Amino acid sequence: RQRQMCIRDRDYVNALKKAEEDQYLPEKLKRKFNIGIGNNPIFSEVFSRPATAARASIRAVEMISNKKAEKILNISGGTHHGRKSQAYGFCFLNDCVLAILKALELGFSNILYVDIDAHHFDGVQDTFANNKNVSIISIHEKNRWPYTGKLEETNIKNIMNLPDSENLNDVEIDHIICNAVLPYAKSKKPDLLIIQAGADMLKGDPQSRISLSINSYWKAVKDILSLCE
Repeated sequence: RQRQMCIRDRDYVNALKKAEEDQYLPEKLKRKFNIGIGNNPIFSEVFSRPATAARASIRAVEMISNKKAEKILNISGGTHHGRKSQAYGFCFLNDCVLAILKALELGFSNILYVDIDAHHFDGVQDTFANNKNVSIISIHEKNRWPYTGKLEETNIKNIMNLPDSENLNDVEIDHIICNAVLPYAKSKKPDLLIIQAGADMLKGDPQSRISLSINSYWKAVKDILSLCE
C-alpha cells in the first residue's frame, strides 16, 4: 500500500510539471488532480513556484537540524491546504506538511506547529491528526473557507482549534496568544517550532473579514517565537 501511495504522489507531481510545461492538462487529469479547476489555475510557474517554496521549507528544517541556523523565514511558504495528490485552495504542494515530515525523518519528536492564517489549516490537520509527535494550533476566522477547524474538532488530542469571529481585534488576539496559545505551547516543551503566519488577517486583505493591525500581528509572531528563547 505504501508503494502505491508513493506512485500516486509521483503521478501528481508529474502532472503538475506537465501543466507548467504545456500550460495545459487533459480534462481527465485536471479532474483527477484538481489542477486547472476553480481556485487552482494553471499558470506559468504552477510547478516551479510551489516546488521552490516547499524545498525552502524542507531546507530550513535541515539547516536547523544541522545547527546551521536557529530561526529561518520562508516568505514563500505557508501552503497549508495542499493534499497528497491534489491541489486545493491555491496550494499545489503543502510545504508545511513536507517540513514537518522532514523534521520527523531527522529525529525531531516533539514538533509544535502554530498557524495564524485566517483560513484553517485543513491539509496539515488531516495529515497529522492524532500524531503523538506533532502538536498543532490554529487561530482562524470561523465560517470561512474551507469551513473546517470547528471548536469541536479540538477533541482530537494533539490539535487546538481556535475559530474566531470576523470582529477579532488586536486586544482579543493578544489575549488568545497570551492565555491560550502560549500556556499550551509551553506545556508541550517542543524541540521544533514551525509558524505559519499568513497575512490575510490584516486590515484591508480581501481574503478575510478580520482587520488586525500590522503591529498586533507582529506582536503575535514575536510572542510565539519567544518559545524558542
